[in-house]
Amino acid sequence: MGLPFSKPDKGLEFTILPSAEVSGPLGLGDPDSEELTSIEQQVIIPALMVDRIRTKQCVALWDEWALCTENYRWSAVIFCRRLFQRSINCNKR
Repeated sequence: MGLPFSKPDKGLEFTILPSAEVSGPLGLGDPDSEELTSIEQQVIIPALMVDRIRTKQCVALWDEWALCTENYRWSAVIFCRRLFQRSINCNKR
């Protein structure tokens, strides 16, 4: 089981990983390991991919949608629906 709050012998040191998985010189994992953790695979990499899509590939559509939402404010849900769907479809490509 992981240590939920702190390690008593080192002062206040928080940990997220279960104590069985903590290794390496600083207790942060093996520095020579080239394996991806489940957090990297399931959270960080998809978030980076979505960010890259929004900032590099579908910029024009997202900018157009952002301008529409600025113009229509609360009624943007109705008036900007098509732009939003086009932007989402661009992300899915």
